[in-house]
Amino acid sequence: MKHKAFLSIILLLLIGSMMAGCKNDTNKDLIAPNTLSISPADKSAITSTTQDIIISFDEIIKSNSVVIEGSMASESTSNLSEDGLMLTISPVSTWTEGTDRTLTINAKDKAGNPVSPILLTYTIDGTKPTASNTTPASGETIITAQKIVITFSESMNNSVTIEGTMASEASTTWATDGLSLTISPKAEWTEGFKTLTINTSDAAGNTATEINVNYTVIATKYVTSTGNGSECSVSLPCRSINVAIDALTYGRVAVAAGEYGVSYGTSHIQMKEGISVYGGYKANDWNVRDSKTYITTI
Repeated sequence: MKHKAFLSIILLLLIGSMMAGCKNDTNKDLIAPNTLSISPADKSAITSTTQDIIISFDEIIKSNSVVIEGSMASESTSNLSEDGLMLTISPVSTWTEGTDRTLTINAKDKAGNPVSPILLTYTIDGTKPTASNTTPASGETIITAQKIVITFSESMNNSVTIEGTMASEASTTWATDGLSLTISPKAEWTEGFKTLTINTSDAAGNTATEINVNYTVIATKYVTSTGNGSECSVSLPCRSINVAIDALTYGRVAVAAGEYGVSYGTSHIQMKEGISVYGGYKANDWNVRDSKTYITTI
């Protein structure tokens, strides 16, 4: 009887041990942690070469489980928050600028469950764009049809804000490559001292240094060899140089390439004080003037 009782006790202990083992297996964490947020987001443009990359998780990450690879890895250092829920990746000094800069992050929770690999690609551009050229240069006297062309040091994002006394009269057009902006009059600039303030950004979001220009817009009349208008405007140029001169009290007569006779029964152009006559313009494009190519003959 004692022997049977002893065997019964051993059997009960074995069953209890097995049940405890089953209970422990039931409580084991088999769920992989999830990534909750990444800032900056994948495929973003980073405009600061000292920008931190912050990744948050839905459970605690084991500190020695973080492995970072990719083209940015050698420039990076990482740090887990005290609660183990946030990973910050910082540049040791600064990130190298360029496109398709990559990071691959692998990590595990305290139970050893791996996070799905985090694959990130960034464009890093911390260089502020500049206006490399403005034509005509600020301070010049321009005709009422003059376009203003600003060339930039890199491709821009094709958005622009313009202010100043010329803004309400202006329309803007970007070059296909984003390297230049053309500001044109919707019809013609009104005469007088005029200002423009231009703000824009590059493709990565870096804001260019504000551009401030000013011009003196001179009263202008337009003449072409095929003109038949009486206004001598851009849209209705006149045929006669003398008619254009008479339409001004001061200013400039712009004459497109071609041959011109003289009206009023005289063999001379009747000049007036304060008025200048400029030939050599390309017909239908008053921004092009080359007296050798576009010959004006009177």
